[in-house]
Formats: sequence, structure tokens, C-alpha cells
Amino acid sequence: MPKEIFPSSYVCDCGKESHHFGNTNREIKEKSRRKRLTLIADDGEHEIIFDHGDMVAMYYPKEQREIPVIDRAKGAARPQRTRRPSVSAIRVESKYEEMERMMGTRIQIKDIAEKLAQKMNASNETAEKWIDALIETLYESFKKGRSVTLQG
Repeated sequence: MPKEIFPSSYVCDCGKESHHFGNTNREIKEKSRRKRLTLIADDGEHEIIFDHGDMVAMYYPKEQREIPVIDRAKGAARPQRTRRPSVSAIRVESKYEEMERMMGTRIQIKDIAEKLAQKMNASNETAEKWIDALIETLYESFKKGRSVTLQG
């Protein structure tokens, strides 16, 4: 039976221990109060499943199934309980909704290319090539482990 080792470590039936930063653990527990979330273990195979702010199961790759956490006191799987979201959780949700309203619809690369072409007195094809080259350059830099700072 998988179990949580405090403060932020977990162990599977197979004996594999997964260790995480305390902040990562707190964040996923807080977010899992609203919806079921999965934390990938540090070995990249096991998955720790959270729901209602608690670890409820661990995905065991050898058996390809979720093994539920057993409540030692009762000897049964933890019951699904509903928790009222905290005030901070409600406030976070409203911030995201507000950001989505402010952002409106997503801008497509074609639209950016058209505006760039107008400003630079060039064709749309040329502007699209500029954007593709920029994205490719950024990707190559990230792939090499470099950071990129866009100022201004």
C-alpha cells in the first residue's frame, strides 16, 4: 500500500521512494482540493494521485493500475470527502477568470505576421518567416539551456 512520508515524500509498494520540495507538495495539495491532480514521481514512472487535498492513490507501473491509499484506522480505502474551498482558493479562481476576460481571444501567428508586415512595409510571407526564425532561435537557445530575456 502506498503511503505518504512527511513532510513531502512518498513510498510505493515496490519500495520506490519519491521525494519532492515542500512547496511543490503544498501547491499540488491546495490545487487538488478543486480537481483530481497527478504528481509525477522523481523516477518518471510512478504517479502520485491527489484529490480533495490528500494523496488518494499511486499509479504503479508494473501492474499498470492505481493502488489506493489505505486508511490504517479503518482498514479501508479513504472515503471521498468534499471540502469547502478556502477563501484563498476562491480568490485564486476569480483572479484566473479575470485574467482570461482581460486577455480575450488568443492571437494567431497569422494575425501577428499581418501587423508586423504592415509596420515593416513587407509582405505577410516575409513577416511569417521572421516570426518562424525568432521562434526557432528561441527554441534552440532553450534547448541548449540558455535563458532568454526580452526587454522593452
